[in-house]
Order: sequence, then C-alpha cells, then structure tokens
Amino acid sequence: MSIMDKKEFFRLMLVNIANYQFGFSVGEKLFPPDEVSFVFSKFFNRPKQILNSRGEIIATIDNATGTLLLHRAGARVLHAEVTPPYIRVIVNNESYAFAIRGHNVFCRHVIKVDENLRVGSEVLVVSSNDELAAVGKLVVPPSAIKVLKKGVAVKVRWGLAPEP
Repeated sequence: MSIMDKKEFFRLMLVNIANYQFGFSVGEKLFPPDEVSFVFSKFFNRPKQILNSRGEIIATIDNATGTLLLHRAGARVLHAEVTPPYIRVIVNNESYAFAIRGHNVFCRHVIKVDENLRVGSEVLVVSSNDELAAVGKLVVPPSAIKVLKKGVAVKVRWGLAPEP
C-alpha cells in the first residue's frame, strides 16, 4: 500500500473544498493532477498559494473561513466550466468597463444575480454577453440587490483587463 505524498494530499483537499464551494465538480478542473504547485506558509506549513503549470496563481486559501479566494487564472477556469447564471453577477456595460479594471460593482448597475449566492460568496462579474470582467466577493444578499439603488454589491478583488 502506498502512502500519499504531501502534494497530492493537499491537492485532493483543495479539490474537495472547490467542489463544496462551487459545486459542479470543478475541483479537478481547477486543480488537475501533476499541473499544480504550492507556495507553503513558513509558519503553518500549509498551502498559501496554489499555482498552475504556467506559474499563475489559481487561488489562495482564506484562513478565517477555509474557503478558496480565486485569482485571475482560477476565475477563467471557473468561468469556462460553470454554466450561466451560476456564480455570476451580471452587470450593465457601464459597470463592466469599470469592473474589468478592478473597481467595485454597485447595486444599481447589477442586471441579474444568481439567487443561490450568499453574502461572502466568491462571484464572477460578467457582462450581459457572459464576458468575464472580474472576480470578487458578494457583499449584499441577492434579494437586496434588486431593492437597493446605492452601495457596493460586489467587492472586486481582481479585474481581468488584459495586462500590458
């Protein structure tokens, strides 16, 4: 019987966290075998950052909640794997232009939102044509977004504008 190595153990742990957090069995797509590497925390000896084979950061682990915080590469994979409108906040064209540069999304600019989301959920900010603009955290419940005309709906972590 073989003993699982440390890298594979953490990869399977992350696959399970992703499947729980995002559903649709996206864990294997986010963290494929032999294509992920880790940057470990020196203090806790746990993965701090998860990198793909090109050296891009896929996600980090939120120590407070144990959930994944997506980065640009992870957001692109999740966007490709999950069907609309799941995990998405659809914004108008005006807000799309700001979100793609990393600015927060306000309630009055939201056209549609996945009703199954909760406050604190990782969300993909997309245009009405499902073009990925940003990834961030939902700040307001989906039912309140429709009612509110002021305030931040999504606190954007990463805009996905092409880098120069």
